[in-house]
Amino acid sequence: MTTDPDRLLTQREFVEAPLPRNDLPARAPDNAGMSAFASRIMHTLEEPAPQRPMWQRVLYPFLGLIALVVGIIGWLLPVIPGAPLAIIGIPWLFCFNQRSEQWARDRMRRALVWCRERWARLRHRHH
Repeated sequence: MTTDPDRLLTQREFVEAPLPRNDLPARAPDNAGMSAFASRIMHTLEEPAPQRPMWQRVLYPFLGLIALVVGIIGWLLPVIPGAPLAIIGIPWLFCFNQRSEQWARDRMRRALVWCRERWARLRHRHH
């Protein structure tokens, strides 16, 4: 794998790449509020998935499924905002056991790292 910062990763390279830990700056100079929020999310995603009680392992995936279905309906109907509900619902779907929640946390962390790197490359190109 090359280290050219302007080259986009293929899907296989993205999936097989090792997950970086604590290699992102805590604050970016131009978007400090968003970066602080993203850093808090990154910190939360780096923690191991908690062992949840039974009521949470039943309730969270159920609420996640409802939010996802309403989010999909919201994408089809302009009355309901669909994207936020779908974004909230997808992680809740994986809370039925600790291993699946950890898998989802790893994927969300990987997606956040990719988005931040992509955003930095795009900003660097246009400035």
